Amino acid sequence: MPRLTAKQSLFIEHYLSNGLNASDAARQAGYSQKTAQEMGSENLQKPIIVEEIKKRIGERLANIEELHFLWLQECRRLAFSTPEPGLSYAVDMAAKASALQLLGRYLHYARIKDGGGDIVLEISGDDAALL
Repeated sequence: MPRLTAKQSLFIEHYLSNGLNASDAARQAGYSQKTAQEMGSENLQKPIIVEEIKKRIGERLANIEELHFLWLQECRRLAFSTPEPGLSYAVDMAAKASALQLLGRYLHYARIKDGGGDIVLEISGDDAALL
């Protein structure tokens, strides 16, 4: 299989970072304003480019579960942080409020995702550590 050109690699990077807009990606990769729409569309027809896009999306998706877990841990840490006995430090109330708000949104999203009805969340065991 042939190798990607530098311009094709740039196109792929911009395509994945700009919300999958081929015309904008083509312009950002250096194609002319006049031909950007045509070249963006043409690039998405090339098997080498399509395969590389699929590969990079797969790599990103493989990291989502880990990122999701880390995000929840950090929100939990901020939302429920309290000084340890004997230690004195200021708790950033704005960060705490934002983390609680994010957790609330996440839990609401989970309820909608799981059927949209009133779902009672029972948290125990390993799941309790996430929240």
